[in-house]
Amino acid sequence: MDDVSRQNAIKALKQTKMEIAGEYGMNYEDAFEIIENASNKGVLEGYFKKLEKKKI
Repeated sequence: MDDVSRQNAIKALKQTKMEIAGEYGMNYEDAFEIIENASNKGVLEGYFKKLEKKKI
């Protein structure tokens, strides 16, 4: 992954964390656990897919 792609991926992750934190009224850093859960086919997988579609 080149430097620009890496920076864009970091920005996208931060944006996703902020959206999830805002949606659930939680701490910004705690949102990472939700992202990790969703990406591992956890309970919130459906929510994560909806969030991805929303960005397209």
